[in-house]
Amino acid sequence: MYVENANFMVAVTAIIENDVGEILLIKRRPEAEFPNCWEDVGGRLKQSESPEEGLRREIKEETGIVDIEIVKPLTVFHIFRNNIKKKENELIGISYWCKTRTSKVILSNEHTDYQWLTPEDAIKVTDHPALMKYLRIQMAEKQQIEKVIFENTKGDIIHG
Repeated sequence: MYVENANFMVAVTAIIENDVGEILLIKRRPEAEFPNCWEDVGGRLKQSESPEEGLRREIKEETGIVDIEIVKPLTVFHIFRNNIKKKENELIGISYWCKTRTSKVILSNEHTDYQWLTPEDAIKVTDHPALMKYLRIQMAEKQQIEKVIFENTKGDIIHG
């Protein structure tokens, strides 16, 4: 179905996990929308860009990280920027779980600081409700994967 005069943005965000299970948070500039907010990496897609291409571009632009494994999409979200329900403020996005072996971050001018934190500490540091939700989803997904791996290797340990 074709939607005439559709005018919405598509965005991607990344919960980036390092080798020791810490999550990257970046801090917005004081003069930015949502000043000094600790957030995940993300931004809007460019025309004709796939979500995965846009995700890799945004991660590189905001953090300098190019060593990225996209583990899986975590959730889809729908918001209106600044809670103003106009078509030009409508945003549909996908939040991804990503992994990296890189710990060094080179921030863009959009952010002033970064930190690697456990998911539990990241939830405590941010006041971004959506990010808290995405972190909880990532933690549950990781726990489920670890449980499956444990169950599948239990016999190897016993018989090993």
